[in-house]
Amino acid sequence: FTIEKYRYLLKFILSKNFAFKSYKCPKKNGQIYLRHDVDFSPEYALKIALVESELDIKSTYFFMLSSNTYNCLSKINKEIIEEIKFLGHDISLHFDPSIYDDIHNGLQKEKTIFEDNFCKLVEIVSIHRPGNFLLDNNQKFQGCSHTYEDKFFKELNYISDSGGRDIISRIMNLDIKDVYQILIHPIWWISQHDTPKKALDEWIKFNNRFITDEVRKNCKSYDN
Repeated sequence: FTIEKYRYLLKFILSKNFAFKSYKCPKKNGQIYLRHDVDFSPEYALKIALVESELDIKSTYFFMLSSNTYNCLSKINKEIIEEIKFLGHDISLHFDPSIYDDIHNGLQKEKTIFEDNFCKLVEIVSIHRPGNFLLDNNQKFQGCSHTYEDKFFKELNYISDSGGRDIISRIMNLDIKDVYQILIHPIWWISQHDTPKKALDEWIKFNNRFITDEVRKNCKSYDN
């Protein structure tokens, strides 16, 4: 799990003549829907987006409005998300249904906020930690699709690095006669590490430095 390993895997996939397509495109053999659920860091997502852009690959980045670890609407994160959009990638909403009693109403509220702030129509969402949602995975949202519908989840090959799962061998064995949805979490691929825990520990250290700098910039009494 390193950024260079990720670049290598993308080049390998391209060498097999796979096509990276948006979720708007109907399924076709040799096609990949490449998706990123941004659970921790928009900055890490941008690093992944830049690698993909270098290889002329377009993917979809899903950001959380309800995240406890980053704020999509802060100046720096809005700029990062806009840059990812400028690179030609799709951006959309990573939605956590567990925080709402009425998930349809909750999604509509978040959808409006996201669309208003990023001038991007939300046509598909990714569900955060879907769990029981998968018991009724074909439920419809108003004017919006999602990545766990059968057509994206069961009627093709689904590969996910959730929890830091090693997916390299599966990617090295992709079959051009099949269709795939591949979920990549940027957190696992930015730093060199032996275990998912070490990747998270590194992100925590980085984030602690960031918080310290922000406190120093915003409160004069910090260094007194």
